[in-house]
Amino acid sequence: MLTRLFKGKKLDPEAFYAYYNRLPDTIEVKWKKSKGIIVGIVKADNFTFGVQEKTPDKFVDVVNEGVLVAYDTPNDYLGLLLKHRKFNPPPKDWDDLRNVVKKRSTMSLDLDKKADELVTVTT
Repeated sequence: MLTRLFKGKKLDPEAFYAYYNRLPDTIEVKWKKSKGIIVGIVKADNFTFGVQEKTPDKFVDVVNEGVLVAYDTPNDYLGLLLKHRKFNPPPKDWDDLRNVVKKRSTMSLDLDKKADELVTVTT
């Protein structure tokens, strides 16, 4: 069986790719800033959930984590998938998130299709 060691646990590459590929290609995030907090509503297929965080980078990390949890990704695979942020805003949306004057926006985050680079398979 092909495996990869990740933090002492054996991960099955086939399972990894199955969890990776069942995630949506695009998610929508509506966000606003209020009193130093970025608050967002995430829509991913039939899932809708809220997230909040203080910084743009942490906000996008929490969005990614929320999507993985909504799709029932097992804990053993969360770390590897979170290490490679799947959903990233385009540069303009990053600028909006980081702009202290901009108070709200909607962004579409596309799936990063670089999964083949995420796992080194060993026998």
